[in-house]
Amino acid sequence: MGCESLKVGIIVGLEREKRLVPKKSNIFVEKGYGQKAYFVAKKLISKKIDVLISFGLAKSISKKIENTQILIPKMTFDEEGKGLYTSKKYSSYFKKRIPFKIWDKNIITVSKVLNNKKNLKGKDIGGIDMESHLIHRVAKENKIKFTCIRIIFDDEQNPIPNFLIESLDENGDPRFIKLTRKTLEKPIRIKQLFELGFQYYKSKKILKRVAKKAFSNC
Repeated sequence: MGCESLKVGIIVGLEREKRLVPKKSNIFVEKGYGQKAYFVAKKLISKKIDVLISFGLAKSISKKIENTQILIPKMTFDEEGKGLYTSKKYSSYFKKRIPFKIWDKNIITVSKVLNNKKNLKGKDIGGIDMESHLIHRVAKENKIKFTCIRIIFDDEQNPIPNFLIESLDENGDPRFIKLTRKTLEKPIRIKQLFELGFQYYKSKKILKRVAKKAFSNC
């Protein structure tokens, strides 16, 4: 089974993730950060797509799942612990396409970037993002197949620092002036940003390779 004859809808959280997906006539890629992903998914549904995919970076909450590793979950959950099963057919297809170790731990979608994993609801959770379950809900409501491919950016050993989280805008991008001010309050934060930048570089490199392997034949 391939996806060459299918209309494939892909939703990413950030513009820089969108640019990594190969351009093809049957692939429709849209950006929808956080809650916006729900409405973007509805827009894609109107194009009569056959499968909807949540793609991009995620946070690991498992000590075993580290930066650059890949999650294709069996289920996605919302913050209330309500879960939906992903498509076995398409999850299996993309697992075969991607030549790296893949975890099938589940993903929980939250409403804001966080480091605290306490009180998260759901079972067998391996990662956190801000879009997947919202996209999944739209797919379920419209009887469209759904799967999710996420690459780990921040992990248990190297979480996103709180001062950076506090500097993000509504689209997930850093507010430069606010970030600069917070960084200069404690110069040790400069080192943290460099380390985080290297982490991001590694995860983005894998994200690009996964996009090529997963979608180049679609």
